Amino acid sequence: MLIHSGADVGEIFSRRVIDFDFGQAPRIRLKRTKTNTPGRLVPIPANLVSGVKAYIDANGRSGLDLVFRDLTQQDMATAHEKIRVRLARVDLRLKDFRHVAAISWRRTGLDLMKIRDWLGHSTLNQTMIYAAYAADVSEDAEAAERAAARLMTVTPVIPIRAAG
Repeated sequence: MLIHSGADVGEIFSRRVIDFDFGQAPRIRLKRTKTNTPGRLVPIPANLVSGVKAYIDANGRSGLDLVFRDLTQQDMATAHEKIRVRLARVDLRLKDFRHVAAISWRRTGLDLMKIRDWLGHSTLNQTMIYAAYAADVSEDAEAAERAAARLMTVTPVIPIRAAG
């Protein structure tokens, strides 16, 4: 969950069942526990949805129940170690998974403003560290095609006029 949502450990441990939206566009509501930034909605990849749902159901959670209340810091450390080994990056700290998520989002072409929102940064300046991670240019043509297809379905198109 950390590597896909950009959440920090405190956010994961404090999530309640109502913080998950498993609708058409699955999302998790996150709130930084150590800052005063507002809560945010972050997409959940489809490959995680069934696992999270199954975990909630198997543990009889609902409503205001903490989803991961049975997990301990040791459970998190064990999972972290397995992921570090699997990624062949034993140098990664637990907090680095937040950065891995942000870098991944940026490399897929996600706008810095959206990354700022999903990470819960209070300023764009905090997010600018990810500006150097540009999208893979091999995906530019695909992105242009998706944008063109979307433009064809959007009506009406309102031209931007030069201020004069």
